[in-house]
Amino acid sequence: LYLLFYSVRVDFYKIATILILVIFIHAIFVILEVLFPSVGAIMKNIVGFDKILVNTRGFGLLGSYDAAGAFLIIGMILSNALYRLTDKLKYMFIMLFFFISGFATGRTFMVVGSVFAILFMGRYLLKSKLSLSKLYLILLFGVSGAVVLIYALPLLMNAFLFLFAEELVSRATFEDTGYYVGTLSTLQSHIILPNNVTEIIFGTGTTLASGDIGYFKIIYSFGMIGLMLYITYFYVIYSFIKFKVSSFSKKIIILPLLLLFLIYNYKMQVFLSRGFHEVFLIIILSLLYTNRKCRLR
Repeated sequence: LYLLFYSVRVDFYKIATILILVIFIHAIFVILEVLFPSVGAIMKNIVGFDKILVNTRGFGLLGSYDAAGAFLIIGMILSNALYRLTDKLKYMFIMLFFFISGFATGRTFMVVGSVFAILFMGRYLLKSKLSLSKLYLILLFGVSGAVVLIYALPLLMNAFLFLFAEELVSRATFEDTGYYVGTLSTLQSHIILPNNVTEIIFGTGTTLASGDIGYFKIIYSFGMIGLMLYITYFYVIYSFIKFKVSSFSKKIIILPLLLLFLIYNYKMQVFLSRGFHEVFLIIILSLLYTNRKCRLR
């Protein structure tokens, strides 16, 4: 990738535009899979989706619901960055579209995506001047907020109650909406560690098939040493680039991406996984080239 960027010399704006376009197509498929279940049945075989299809959720162009939501948040981060760079309102509408479509991917996006949307949209609504486009965006954001309050918030609250007190909420509450649920005992079953101290330190060298938590998957395969190497890898990358890119790039792009990876690694294995790692490196290299190009001018 480094040699490719060195020879082709594509800056961040072009890379971000291409990634946003791809994620926009992904978001369209998320919505289509919810509106037309037959689309989901077709895409399942194309992208290798191996989970149970449910009519209320979409996976877009990816192989899992959570990965679909994580990439939509990446799209939100890039859209926010391009809006801040170009002041073009279309990126706010694109971000809102990513936010709305993300609710079809699952509860993880409902929580994490909402936090990112509030931070990004809140800054725009508070600091930009009042205009017709802004009023229209406020209306759309208000409708999205109503969806959160009417649909997502009760679902999340019921999931929390079911987690700690199963008898208070019926399992059918979730099964009817296509969501898997479990109590604390179910959550504990995802915490799988190797059998002895040596394997906990160095790992088993095998892949953990069951369990969702990315950190425990890394420990099971590569041990605590492997987990530390994973974290060190991202720390070294950040240390290498923090003086080579602008303060804007660090605060608006790099740190939100790293935060997203840290959060989503509790739900799935994100660190150095296929797709996430390549996109992260592409964004980093484009920022490095953009900053170098600006210095040479």
